[in-house]
Amino acid sequence: MKIYKYSLTFIFLIFIFLNNVCSQNINNNNNNINQYEDNNIINIYINSNNQNNGNGTIINPYNSICQIESILNNINNNNNNNNNNKNNNNIATSIIIVNIGYGIYNDTNCYQFLILNCKNVTFKPYISNSSSSKDNNNNNNNNNNNNNNNNNNNNNNNNNKEEEEGEQKVSIYNSFKIINSKFYIQGPFITFYGSWNISNSEMNIIDNAYIIFKDKYNIYSIISNSVIKLINSTMISSIYDQKYMIEDSLLYFQKSTLKQVSINFNSNPKFASSGGGGRVEIIDSKVMGSFFQMGFSDINVKNSIWQETVLFTVADNSKFENILFNQNDLKLWSEYYNSVGIINIDKELFNENGSKITILNSEFRANPKYGALSLIVSLDIEQDVLIILYNIRMIGFHKYESMFASTSYGGNITISLELVEFDNCVSPSMFTMENTNLVISDLIFTNCIFETMLEARNSSNIEISNLSINSTQNNIIQKFLSMPKDENSFEMSSSIEFSNIFLESIEGSFEFRNSIVNFEFVTMISIGSDSFINGYQGSIVNIISSDFISNPFGKINQLFYFEQSSITISQSNFFDSAVPIVMAVKNSSVLIDNNSKFIDLQTSQPIITVADDSILEIYSTLFNNCRISSSSLIQSESSLVYISETNFLLVSQQLFNSSRSKISMNIVNVSQSFTQSQLITSVDDYIFIASSVFDGNHGLSYQMFTLNGSILNITQTQFNGNSFNPLIKSVNSTIEFVETLYSNNTGSFINSKDDQLISISFLEFYDSRLPINYLLSSDSTKTIILNQIFINNNYFTQFFISSFNAETFEIDTFEFGNNLIVHVPMLLCPYNQFDGLGGFISLTQVSNVLIKNFNIRNNQIGTTFLTFYDCVFSKYNSNNSNSNSYSNSYSNTGSGVGGGSSGSCSGSSSGSSSGSSSCSGSVNIQNSQFTSNTIQSDISLYSESNYLIESKSSEVSISLTYFNGNQGNGKGLILVINSNITIYGCSIDSNFFENGTGAILSFFPDYLIDDSFQWFVIVQSLLTTNFGIYGGVLYFNSPQSLNNPLSKIENNSFINNRALQQGGVVYTTDSPFNENMTKVLNSNFFIGNTAFCGPNFSSNMMKNPQLSNPISQVVDDGSSIIEYQFVDYYGNLFTPFSSILTIYVNRTSTNHLMNVTNNVNAGMGKFTFEFIGSINDEYLIGVNSPTPVLAKVYVDGCSPYQFYNTTSEMCTYCPNNYALSQLLGKCYPCNTNIMNCLASTVFAIDGYYLVNNDVSMVEQCPLDMCLSYNLCTSNSSFGNLCFSCKDEYGNLVQTKNGIRCCSHFKPILLIPILVFHLIFALVLSLIKHNSFRIPISQIIIFLQINSVVFFSYSGIYILPLFRMSVDMLDGYCLWEGLNYNFKSFLSFSIIISLFLIGSTDITPSIIIKIYKKISTRKDNRNLSLLINDRNITPLQQQQQPIAKYPNYIIKILEGKIKHRSIYYWKSIWSLFQLFVIPLAFNAMSLVISKQVGSENYLAVDFSIDFQSNSNQACILIAILIFIILAIVLFMQLILLLSKFKIGGNRIFKNRITESLLKIQQYQLEYRTNFKWFPIVINSRSIIICVLSIVLLFKAQYYIPIILLIQIFYTIISLLINPIKWKYLRDFNNIINLLQVVILITANSNLLQSKSLFNEGLIITIITFSFALLSIISIFLLYNGKNKKIRRKLK
Repeated sequence: MKIYKYSLTFIFLIFIFLNNVCSQNINNNNNNINQYEDNNIINIYINSNNQNNGNGTIINPYNSICQIESILNNINNNNNNNNNNKNNNNIATSIIIVNIGYGIYNDTNCYQFLILNCKNVTFKPYISNSSSSKDNNNNNNNNNNNNNNNNNNNNNNNNNKEEEEGEQKVSIYNSFKIINSKFYIQGPFITFYGSWNISNSEMNIIDNAYIIFKDKYNIYSIISNSVIKLINSTMISSIYDQKYMIEDSLLYFQKSTLKQVSINFNSNPKFASSGGGGRVEIIDSKVMGSFFQMGFSDINVKNSIWQETVLFTVADNSKFENILFNQNDLKLWSEYYNSVGIINIDKELFNENGSKITILNSEFRANPKYGALSLIVSLDIEQDVLIILYNIRMIGFHKYESMFASTSYGGNITISLELVEFDNCVSPSMFTMENTNLVISDLIFTNCIFETMLEARNSSNIEISNLSINSTQNNIIQKFLSMPKDENSFEMSSSIEFSNIFLESIEGSFEFRNSIVNFEFVTMISIGSDSFINGYQGSIVNIISSDFISNPFGKINQLFYFEQSSITISQSNFFDSAVPIVMAVKNSSVLIDNNSKFIDLQTSQPIITVADDSILEIYSTLFNNCRISSSSLIQSESSLVYISETNFLLVSQQLFNSSRSKISMNIVNVSQSFTQSQLITSVDDYIFIASSVFDGNHGLSYQMFTLNGSILNITQTQFNGNSFNPLIKSVNSTIEFVETLYSNNTGSFINSKDDQLISISFLEFYDSRLPINYLLSSDSTKTIILNQIFINNNYFTQFFISSFNAETFEIDTFEFGNNLIVHVPMLLCPYNQFDGLGGFISLTQVSNVLIKNFNIRNNQIGTTFLTFYDCVFSKYNSNNSNSNSYSNSYSNTGSGVGGGSSGSCSGSSSGSSSGSSSCSGSVNIQNSQFTSNTIQSDISLYSESNYLIESKSSEVSISLTYFNGNQGNGKGLILVINSNITIYGCSIDSNFFENGTGAILSFFPDYLIDDSFQWFVIVQSLLTTNFGIYGGVLYFNSPQSLNNPLSKIENNSFINNRALQQGGVVYTTDSPFNENMTKVLNSNFFIGNTAFCGPNFSSNMMKNPQLSNPISQVVDDGSSIIEYQFVDYYGNLFTPFSSILTIYVNRTSTNHLMNVTNNVNAGMGKFTFEFIGSINDEYLIGVNSPTPVLAKVYVDGCSPYQFYNTTSEMCTYCPNNYALSQLLGKCYPCNTNIMNCLASTVFAIDGYYLVNNDVSMVEQCPLDMCLSYNLCTSNSSFGNLCFSCKDEYGNLVQTKNGIRCCSHFKPILLIPILVFHLIFALVLSLIKHNSFRIPISQIIIFLQINSVVFFSYSGIYILPLFRMSVDMLDGYCLWEGLNYNFKSFLSFSIIISLFLIGSTDITPSIIIKIYKKISTRKDNRNLSLLINDRNITPLQQQQQPIAKYPNYIIKILEGKIKHRSIYYWKSIWSLFQLFVIPLAFNAMSLVISKQVGSENYLAVDFSIDFQSNSNQACILIAILIFIILAIVLFMQLILLLSKFKIGGNRIFKNRITESLLKIQQYQLEYRTNFKWFPIVINSRSIIICVLSIVLLFKAQYYIPIILLIQIFYTIISLLINPIKWKYLRDFNNIINLLQVVILITANSNLLQSKSLFNEGLIITIITFSFALLSIISIFLLYNGKNKKIRRKLK
């Protein structure tokens, strides 16, 4: 057992030995490679402190890094050779760790260290034991090494700096070349002093490595197609000593520090299209003093610090996010300070894909002590560049160059800043750019100072939004945007956008050149500079939805200044500003539109100025409370101004000041403005104003428009409530108004001097509550044209139009209505250079005046309305002197009229405002109307009267003009003084002048001038119903002119004119109107003219009176009346004369002189004198003296009702109850029952009429028509027997209601009359079948009888309709000309129509159709068979069931079924019975006449001559009716005689009588022996109709006779009882008794004590009451509960 143990021990020892030997041999064979470990990691140790070469173990490490180069390559080769060997997997996956001991490793043995195809090699520092035990020695060695290597390092300062930055543990001086390897450097504290050449490899620097790269030979490190990662480490280099050339590689830095690293990416253009040839990723790191030349490669920096580091790139996707850009000390870049920025776009490279740099959530900091680099520099770039800055802070930048600089030479550079904050930044310019796009949003500036915030050149496009700069941010910006003037820099335009900008209290201005600029949602407050926004070189500026408030207090000239540029302001507001807003010069344009507002502006300079061929356009803008102390709101010089839909409110001082400009204002409102100079001043301008309103503007004694050499055109514009004096003052200008409204203004309208033209077309001027001074005052204005002027409801205190020394004055369509004009003092006229006539419209020395379509109506006029002074055409227009000659004389055909210098007139009609006319002369008034005006005058002693038209020393022609309803207390319409006047084709009516001397025309000549130049022509005119005092129409104070052969009054109509005193038409002084008075009377039409003196003509009174009626004989009764009168030269009674005169009467036979004191009243006197003597005794009568003899009279003849007694030679009366009949020539006995005869008192009593006052002809009047003394009861009645009618004017009226005159005429009554008869016809259509079997026919005849009996009564209503008359209501007629013949014709027409309608079955058919709709189908079918089927026999029809229709329908159906044609003719016969009374009455009234004296009248109408042709035709119709009635009576008589038998045969027996008997047998209502009774009924009816006409003039016998006839008829009916059925017989008897009651009542004293109207009214009421009660009783009887009676009806 022991042997066994010892053997095992020996074997184990032998194994250990052998194993050690083998291991040693292996190490020797593999260049002393260290043994493998369990995790396949190969550790190689190097320690420079080892004195031996070593074998790479930790115990015996290598002493030089060069020693491991071959070992690494051999291991890598072995790994590669064994990659396919499955047994050597451990070797294939080995990790090589090179442990480098602290120390210095030089490049003595190998300058360049090669790592080839190593997949995982790590350099890692470690602390060796020797290093630990000999720490001090190591330090000394390090110092020595440093001292020995001073020449290699070139500079001890660098070593000192490295020592400061970190403790150096490992220093390697070799250059490295790494190919196709993965290489790690693991910290800490490794320093590399050589260059690097890395390709197709990956190098990772990790674990807090502190790497310092330096190359003693200053050789570029090259990295190609590799990945370099620096993680949680530090890389330090020198941008001067060590530069990295990168090609297609990735540099990744995380949580690391890069210091003075110079990285240069390959700039070969081939990398531009392949992604840039590499990329740099920097995350959570710090980059200090470094330089990145990225070329086409991207750099991505995130959450890092970028300090004193410069980037050059043209990459297309570089990005910085959450970066702190820090600039504390820029000594490193001092020599590049002015040309290098933090971020630079490399101008040496060109990337076809463009460059893009994004900086997000970062902060730029700079030390103000050292200044700062520019943030972004992109100069001379020829490619597209996009730079984005988002959420950035920039703090402490103090720089003498721009913070951002960008210049493009062909590329498109875009720089975007959003959410960027600038704090304590000082720079001459924040941006300097050229051909660059700048996008700025949400920038914040605090404590910044910029000489120019943005400086742009050439085609630089800028977008700025969401920018706010306020006064609390303490910024100083001298210029906000500048485009320095450079003739070559702005060939291409720029685009600049500002939106959502707020600027407060900044000094900076905007300067644009060749730019398109948009300001949108911009607010600028208290801005200040010479001109805040400037535009030059074709710039276009648009300001949209912005606000401007500027109060720089003199620091700014204007807000906008534009030169050869344009500005558009839209939806913007300008508030509380004290500076001018816009100045545009040199072909610039200004557009203000879309609800912009200028409010509370106050300045001494123009708010808007345009000059030098510029354009100003303003649309939809408000100017409110703009106060301009010494200038105007808008000033224009040599420019174009267009304003539309704009409001100017509360503008103070001046609105416009313009010269040599064109101004257009459309839909402009100027309101509540005030000026102390002129609101609008214009010199040599063209101004067009349309559809505008000037409301409530005031200028005290100043003008709204002041024009000098300008053209003003105003169209469709309103002037309301303005006060200017005048509104327009013009000199040498042209003014045109079209469709203008002028209302409630004060002051005056137009003051014109030396103007070329004033044209006003369609001016409306109304409702001025305060008076205006005048509308137009002109001096030496060449042409004035007023067209369509409408002036209504105004108040005037001065003249309205005054024109002096004009060539042409035209008014067309001038409406002047409802105005009030008070007295007009001419001293207020601005051009009162003449002693002319005052007037509301005053024209002086105007060569050619044309006034047409004048409409002057309803005005209160306190002055002369139209005055013409010295308006003579020939005097002021020598070129037309030939027109002064007298042209063709007037002919009766109206071809023309003329005379003197007026030329000629021609027209188509007289008295009409229509038609054409042509009149030549100085003043022409045509086609006009002067209606319903009141002309008031001061009627004090020394005051002159006012006229509608007044002419002095002028030529006036008035044609086709209408003067109507004018009135006043003045002297008339037209006054002519020393003038010529023509009135042609005029209608002049209803003019009333209570003090009128010639209500229409007063003609006063100048006696010092030849009368050949003073004439008048009045032709083809209608002058009616005018009123004056002296001359209801014309007044002539011109004996010479009256007889001037040029004066004419021809073919006129003077109708119903009136003068209160003299001359209903004409009044003349001293002499008759014309030597040929007959010609005047024959060539004119005079009717109805009246005057107190002279109905047509009158003059002053002739000296001697005349007898009123020249007489030579008087009656000898001792009481003769002599009447005399004073007359004018026309023989008219001189009514104005009243006095007390002495009348001298001398009886020549006895030479006895007697005198009588007598009063003369109104030119008439009369006295009573007893002329006693024998026949032919002579008396001489004189007034105031026996001579001259007024008249000679002789005693001859007697008084009325006297005869000459030859015995006593005296005139005596007939005895009592006798009177002299002039017809018989003897005393005629008087019937004392009807008349009274006592001496001269002879008259008929009431009810009688004394025809022709002859006692032998006394006639009784119709009922209640006459009173005693031949008086009529009605004012409408007159003539013989008071049986004729007249209207209120005394004109004959032919129509009557019955025999009574009508007081009302209503044609509309024809409608209810026709409706009544139509309803009546439908009723007849229903009842005709059983008309005498039911009581309704009795009632109709009852009403017809009463309508005839009381035909002559008044107070009858409705009842006449039953005799088929067109009379309906008492006192009412249809037409005035409807005489009785025409009324009879209408009555016959109604009778025929009613008979035709009643003979049909229209009403039953309608009732059956209505019933069908509510009955069953079976009933309808049976009914159809009964009525329509003609093939069914009567027996079959009787067997058909009849539906249960109402009884009256059943009776009709039964009659048509059972009796057929006999039943039809029986119905027609029954219907005819109801028309007997209307036919008989209307026929009888046409054939009865009344002889009165020698006249034979129709008895019912004295307006119709009984022998007239029309009445004879009516008589023929009446005869035809009589024949028809006679035939009917004859047939009834035949039926009566056929009942009597002679020798067993009837007297008449033939086919006709047999047929009549068949008809008669179906008259079931009469008993068998009384079928003839209808002849009695018809006879009674005809007799009553005859008596109603025959006894018309025997009223006392009329009613009693009718009453006897009715009583006789009633008794016969009661005795014989001809009616079969008792209920009908009883009803008939009751109706007859009621008729008796009515007649008794009418004849009673009680009723006759009433007035005839009340009597007729009572009879009407009683008649209709009885009829209504009868109808009710019928209804109750027919539909009651008495079954027996109902069975009898069946």
